[in-house]
Amino acid sequence: TQASATESGEVPSPSAAVKPAASPASSPAAGPSPSPLAAGSPVAIPQMMLQGTPTPGFTLTAAGFKDGDTLPEENTCAPSGDPNNGKSPALSWTGAPSGARSFAIVEQDMDVATPVVHWLIYNIPAATTSLTAGLPQLESLPIGANQAVNSIRSIGYIGSCPPPGAAPHHYVFQLFALDNTIP
Repeated sequence: TQASATESGEVPSPSAAVKPAASPASSPAAGPSPSPLAAGSPVAIPQMMLQGTPTPGFTLTAAGFKDGDTLPEENTCAPSGDPNNGKSPALSWTGAPSGARSFAIVEQDMDVATPVVHWLIYNIPAATTSLTAGLPQLESLPIGANQAVNSIRSIGYIGSCPPPGAAPHHYVFQLFALDNTIP
């Protein structure tokens, strides 16, 4: 399942639009290992728009924004300009495939030459159908899920933060129903 959002480069007043949920995946998400690195300049992480087998009715929704809405300021780097100050959105999903053993979510900015990974959370337990807003930037979460290194070499969610004056950016949230957990 995927949803996407756009945001302008105006800080502290970003705007965003969210696209509707689309296709789920049932293959594991490849990505950086979940080991902490020093924060610094963005790292090049290959585009991770993954493909899977669509499951009709598998739907991802976000509390606080819908398709075409503006991303809430708390999900961006505003007002400080520091992406680590962005708060992860509350997300929920329904209609997961019956064989799902875990879930993974990847969120990326797709309007840059090398997509910027804002969030990679995986091993979300199969019984889970939602995530609360503002998850801590920890490798292991109390719910049993793990978060990986993002494009600015920190763990967990980073707020959207396109350069000042940039055209609106599109952010894609992909939700994967996996048939296993990721080691």
